[in-house]
Amino acid sequence: MTKDEVVKAVELLYSHWNDRLPSSDAPKKAALRAWAEFIGDLDYKDVVTAISAAALTDTYMPRPGQIRKAVLVQCSQLPPAPTPVEAWGQVRSLAESVASGTYTESSYHPCVLATVRLMGGIASVAVNTNGDRTFFLEAYQERVREWEKLHYKLIP
Repeated sequence: MTKDEVVKAVELLYSHWNDRLPSSDAPKKAALRAWAEFIGDLDYKDVVTAISAAALTDTYMPRPGQIRKAVLVQCSQLPPAPTPVEAWGQVRSLAESVASGTYTESSYHPCVLATVRLMGGIASVAVNTNGDRTFFLEAYQERVREWEKLHYKLIP
């Protein structure tokens, strides 16, 4: 994306949230620099699509990293990490499939499998109580953060 396209995209974003870029030079440059760092290597049309999608659903203006992540998710064959509720459902399904002998690793997201491995394997992960779920979800959210850093990172 060119510098002019970054400016257009950021102005569009601010317009969707009924706001303006800072008018004084230094704050405006700082804001544009932050946005350029995160979206400058992406396609303008993809960024505009992500901004428009966010404008339909988000109450607050997204941060540059959120738009970057949205573009990479919409343009990628890489499935996003399941929500915590979906991940817990996958763990329950995994436990059932292991118990019944129908386990296939390809059916589960890598973040879910990494969390289960970290916790000592499916035999170590109880899936019966709210405490079990909370324990898993805390570990899962940390794995998702690491996975997203790896897959949605800035390209130098």
